[in-house]
Amino acid sequence: MEKAVSEKEAEVAALTEMYKHPIHTGAFNQLQQLKASLDRTILQAAEEVTNAYDSAAANEKKMEEALQEQDRAALQLSKMSISYGMLRQEVDSDRALYESVLNRSKETDATKNSVQDVIQVVSHPLLPDRPVSPHKGRILLICFFGGLTLGCGLALLSRTLDRSFRTPDEAERRLGMPALADIPKALKIMSDDDCLVLVKQPGSPAAESFRSLRAALSLFSQDELCKTFLFTSALPSEGKSFCAINCAVAFAQQGLKTLLIDGDLRLPSIERVFFNEAFDEAPIKGLTEILMGEADLDEAAQLTRIEKLSVLCTGYQIFTPAELLGSKTCGRLIVDATAKFDRVVINSAPIQAVSDTLLLAGHVQAICLVMSPQTSAEIVFQAVQKLGHARSKLIGFVFDRVSLRHDADYTYPYSRMTSAGENGISRKRRRFNIPPIIRS
Repeated sequence: MEKAVSEKEAEVAALTEMYKHPIHTGAFNQLQQLKASLDRTILQAAEEVTNAYDSAAANEKKMEEALQEQDRAALQLSKMSISYGMLRQEVDSDRALYESVLNRSKETDATKNSVQDVIQVVSHPLLPDRPVSPHKGRILLICFFGGLTLGCGLALLSRTLDRSFRTPDEAERRLGMPALADIPKALKIMSDDDCLVLVKQPGSPAAESFRSLRAALSLFSQDELCKTFLFTSALPSEGKSFCAINCAVAFAQQGLKTLLIDGDLRLPSIERVFFNEAFDEAPIKGLTEILMGEADLDEAAQLTRIEKLSVLCTGYQIFTPAELLGSKTCGRLIVDATAKFDRVVINSAPIQAVSDTLLLAGHVQAICLVMSPQTSAEIVFQAVQKLGHARSKLIGFVFDRVSLRHDADYTYPYSRMTSAGENGISRKRRRFNIPPIIRS
């Protein structure tokens, strides 16, 4: 239709250019008719398209409603399937129960016709006068002797496996050297200066033991006076520093000018006992500076609050202390200290841990070996053998941490009779009772 309109418009335009004629008028009228017919056709097509769209929209709505209806039906079927599954399980269980009841009924019918033996009670049982078992007395007796045997066996086994020195007498007998002192277990040490038992606990058994140690060291040699004593041990944590400190304090309390040297350059401990606050503020010059040539004895030796007692600390720590302790400077230092002081007490490192003590052994006049009941006898024998190879003068041993409860021979009744103050003098008047005789 549009093509016919275009052709007719072209024809009309051509005729209009050529002439004005009725034919032209007719053609123009036909053109107008064609345009009107085209407009009607377009409107009709638009109406048809609109009607088709409306019909499609209505169909889509109906299909959506049908889909929702199918969804509701599917959900309902799902709920019904759950109920159906539960009912089916009940049916299966009921069927199984019915089959078991049916089988049981058949078995009952089968056994109903069988002949059973008739059982008749002839006589009733008699009750015993007392229980047949258990035998309580026998069981208690067996348990008592079994426990006693087991305890004795464990005690003998423990004593057999224990290779340490249990008493000072056993150590004297096996080592072949005298016991210089037996130090009992002291009270708990809460701070660094609590280990000064001669100052903090002057009337305790431990303080009296150190006075006995002082007397033993003073009377050891009748030919020549020993002024230099070295305290060491086989292993760490046996109480060598504790014994060296209190031995030096005992010498000072006797009125002797005493020098305490901390020769354990690897693990120093004496400076914290006497100079705790000063040690925290600034380092104190000591043995290392003297051996390095950076200070002398008069400059490094520090006076303490205990009269007549001076302390030579370790100084700053180095990585190779054995070379310094084995030098000739160390020997000259000990000789100089012996000339200036009445007594020189040296705290050294453990023998089995490092070789520092073996290097110092040749410069001192006497060596005291500190041991405890926890140390193995084999280790102590090895330490004594090393000191013998070093040609040192081992005068005896100090047995530390003796238990007063297990051995009455090492109790101190005189020390318990008084309650002395810090200066060792009790101002309370007491009535003295004669202690009972201890049976051997």
